[in-house]
Amino acid sequence: MVTGHEIDLTDLTGAQKNYFDSLAKHVTDLYFKSGNNRYVIGISGYSGSGKSVLASILTELLSNQREFACQMVDLDAFHYSNAVLEEKGLSEVKGRYDTYDLDKLSQLLDLFKRDKEVVFPWYSREHHEPQVNGPIAYRGNCLIFLPGLWILRDDPKWNKARGYIDYTISIEGNPEKFKRNTINRHIRGGRSETDAEEFYNNSDSENTAEILNNSVSADLKLPYFEDIKNEELVFA
Repeated sequence: MVTGHEIDLTDLTGAQKNYFDSLAKHVTDLYFKSGNNRYVIGISGYSGSGKSVLASILTELLSNQREFACQMVDLDAFHYSNAVLEEKGLSEVKGRYDTYDLDKLSQLLDLFKRDKEVVFPWYSREHHEPQVNGPIAYRGNCLIFLPGLWILRDDPKWNKARGYIDYTISIEGNPEKFKRNTINRHIRGGRSETDAEEFYNNSDSENTAEILNNSVSADLKLPYFEDIKNEELVFA
């Protein structure tokens, strides 16, 4: 289950499994080389590029090792509440870069990086609202994945939040494939095909253009996992 949707991974190829296994080893190496108890990896990419899928798979692959805990933190949990969005006149553009409480995100990431016990919020897909108290308290040695559209956005508030992120990944691939993935996700969420396409054209496509025009480079650029065709490593 990823962000409220069931994802079928039973048809992963050997090359794709190797991609995830190798990346899990890579981020484990990054954690230990950092010498820190707490580590944050941000995952960016266009809507439909599989950010949360990648974070969920890596979290699962690293769940059995004992040296550090590993969790995914949903960036959507840092949306302003629907009431605040309405008050700010931002309800119609929820999901855009200015609909997040970045002061709260920076505050909690700062506490996390200073080895404090932190309870991150979570996002209810049923009520479409952030929930204040998450189910997991983050303590001790811990690596978190933070997937989100705007992780690499270049503006003062996002730059400040990104200052608490140790390593950034961007997922690259065919924009048309990502568009289809996004539309299919909207359909699984209850929209009709027509409504899903209209929503994509009025919202998601504008976000994609904004990301293209105003982002910094990631530490690592990865191909979309479905594009992996051979057993070779895709990163150093």
